[in-house]
Amino acid sequence: MKLIVGLGNLGMQYANTRHNAGFMALEYLAKENKLEFNKSESQAKIAKGTIAGYEILLAKPQTFMNLSGLAVKKLMNKYRLSIDDIVVIHDDLDLPIGKMRIKKGGGTGGHNGLESIVDELDNASFARIRLGISRPEYSDQMASYVLNFLKPEERKSLEELLPTMQQALIEILRFDVNTAANKYNGEKQEKKIKEQEITVFRDQNGAFYYKVKKADGQEQAYGQFSTLKECQAAIYEMAKETSEKNKE
Repeated sequence: MKLIVGLGNLGMQYANTRHNAGFMALEYLAKENKLEFNKSESQAKIAKGTIAGYEILLAKPQTFMNLSGLAVKKLMNKYRLSIDDIVVIHDDLDLPIGKMRIKKGGGTGGHNGLESIVDELDNASFARIRLGISRPEYSDQMASYVLNFLKPEERKSLEELLPTMQQALIEILRFDVNTAANKYNGEKQEKKIKEQEITVFRDQNGAFYYKVKKADGQEQAYGQFSTLKECQAAIYEMAKETSEKNKE
């Protein structure tokens, strides 16, 4: 059995917020696979069943985001699951809205739900499916941004991503995290980004640019973008194009 955890906050007031992308993903999985969240145990709403023939347990912690790890630990103990049996689906500020990345282990990026899970399990090596929600233009807007409602176009982008998210999850269930990441991430793309130093800056007129510093020390600036989201999307597309050229 695999435990699929979606992160979010309970209550209708949070139902359509950016921070609840993990809950939205689990609700989609439940609907597509004819499962119901008809039981509560270990401080989580759960749905048991199968996805693509694989036995799974969907769980939405009911502890609020900052204490998500309590529910995850209790469920793991109850069903005698290992860290390799866990997949956590969550929102991610570092990805553009409508984009997805798969990884195993690593840091939390300041995500309170992930931090709680790592603290409770004393282990960060579980699989994650990261659903992009983009960043606000200013860092001091972070808390209000993630708890604000998705704009209609953001909701649409996220909903359009969910079928791909399900296919990626099936790939994890069928094979493993690395296989799914290779298929759905474009690992060369992420590696290429890491090989270059990319910085985002804003000019005196408020326009956004990004600057690429390559391994040979040369720099090149790209812009101008009216919003930070547009700039982030351009960086993503640049990396994607680079990855495609590397495959040729």
